[in-house]
Amino acid sequence: MAEQYAAMLRKAILRVVGAEARGQVYSKARVALLDQLNGTKAPPAEIAYQRVLLEEAIQAVELEEVDAAFKSIVSTRTPREVLSGNLRPFGQSSLSGSAAGITTPTLLPWKAI
Repeated sequence: MAEQYAAMLRKAILRVVGAEARGQVYSKARVALLDQLNGTKAPPAEIAYQRVLLEEAIQAVELEEVDAAFKSIVSTRTPREVLSGNLRPFGQSSLSGSAAGITTPTLLPWKAI
């Protein structure tokens, strides 16, 4: 059942952008589930069980989203940027300074181990 919830959530978040928008989708899913279960007069244990399944599905889908975002960042950055934590916003150059049109990359300080 959790996989069915996850499939529905994946479909719903295809139309939204950003963590906040996904959070709104998850909130609506929680409300819809409770409305549906309360309408059927399900026992409290069943309601709790279904809520746990939905939360597991939300966590799984959110983990997939975070993982995809991380892979996107890592695949578009140089190893030096990833290792240094110097993950500048997209569209900004990693190069700094210029002399007569020549740019030099920003160097990282090296520490002796």
